[in-house]
Amino acid sequence: MSTCKPSWIVGIDVGGTFTDLIMLNADDATVRLAKVPTTMHNQAYGVVAALEAAGAILPELQVIVHGTTATTNAIAQRGGKPLYDSVTRLI
Repeated sequence: MSTCKPSWIVGIDVGGTFTDLIMLNADDATVRLAKVPTTMHNQAYGVVAALEAAGAILPELQVIVHGTTATTNAIAQRGGKPLYDSVTRLI
C-alpha cells in the first residue's frame, strides 16, 4: 500500500481549441505544463489526455481546479438554448 502524500496542485482550462494544464508541486515548487487538443464531443477525454501528458499520478494530486469557457461561449454565440433547457429541467 502506497503512503505517498498528495503534493500536486493542478489547474485545467478547457478552451475551444486546446486544453491547458499546469501542475505545481507544493513541496518543491516543480512546475509541469501540458497542452492538448480539446475534445469537444466529450471534454473529459481532453482533461485525461492533459493529465497523462503532464505525467500526473492521481493519488499524488492534492487539488484539481477546472475551468472552461464552454458555457460562456454557448451563450455569447446564442447557442445556449440546449444548455438553458438542461439547467431548467434540473431546477
